[in-house]
Amino acid sequence: MRIATWNVLHRIHAENWRETVPDVFPDEAVRIAAITARIEALLADDDVVCLQEVSGDQLASLRTALPAMQVCAFIYPRVPSLKQPGPSPLQHPEEALVTIASRARLVAGAAFPNDPGKGFVVVDVDGVLIVNTHLSAGDRRTVQLQHIRAHVDHGADQRSAVVVCGDCNTSSAKVLAALDVGFELVNLGLDALPTRPRPDLPDRSSDKPAAIDHIFVRGLVAEGGVVVDVDGTSDHNLVRATVREPSAA
Repeated sequence: MRIATWNVLHRIHAENWRETVPDVFPDEAVRIAAITARIEALLADDDVVCLQEVSGDQLASLRTALPAMQVCAFIYPRVPSLKQPGPSPLQHPEEALVTIASRARLVAGAAFPNDPGKGFVVVDVDGVLIVNTHLSAGDRRTVQLQHIRAHVDHGADQRSAVVVCGDCNTSSAKVLAALDVGFELVNLGLDALPTRPRPDLPDRSSDKPAAIDHIFVRGLVAEGGVVVDVDGTSDHNLVRATVREPSAA
């Protein structure tokens, strides 16, 4: 099984935080089409694709382009809005977590109690529980990871094989400390591209980590982790890995 995780950058967040993406793609419809095309290519290889910061417009594009896929979405109660007056760049500004696979079954989805714009969505793919999450920055993250761990360990759909992935807004070490024993990080290698490129912070030793998008596994063996350059379509690069059952050849 191949797993990909990618924060595709909600356009309103891009505008509010003055990211460079709107300069590269002034027409949001063009960017949405490029993102959808990249995801279609991943799914042609039978990947499970986990996405964060999916706008309603992007979600509609995915559903139209992927009629044979299970597009499992959790829409946050918070709807992003522009900080500055002006027309919205989106017809549907809501924000979602989305997991896509040919054999996905939606298990659960929730916003975190301490942040209505962050949360997790859980799907089952061939008996593997896949948790796609977007965590808050700062101290709120610890409680959020406890929510995820409680669901994985005590939910009605408990599985021994689990993947937790997404935009964690921190280093892998801090996430592993909260997830506790049993989980392992998919290693991307010392020479991997940053998952969150920061042109203003070229030093990888900065207190703002260059890798904040991660894939963790429990009860599985991970192989071939890689960071893929997304050609400026988002402020995050895509992370992809192959995972398998320990007994698989």
